[in-house]
Amino acid sequence: LAIFVEMCMAQASNPDSDFLVVFAGFTFGVGMLEETCKLLPLIWYYYRHHTISWRLACLWGLASGAGFGISEGIHYSEMLYN
Repeated sequence: LAIFVEMCMAQASNPDSDFLVVFAGFTFGVGMLEETCKLLPLIWYYYRHHTISWRLACLWGLASGAGFGISEGIHYSEMLYN
């Protein structure tokens, strides 16, 4: 999985790549991986309790999205500004 993401990022970061390659690399390589990571806690919760309310699912999605957003912000700030 890590090799697939790395290949997608390498192709998407290549300045000679066309729009469709960049779009596919960021959409499938990065986007799908992040959304799958956000879904894993919900699957775990559903597996353990056999039910989940939509409010709890939205709350977990909000927390996961905020976590990814904060970590990406810190990561890109560290890479680009320092």
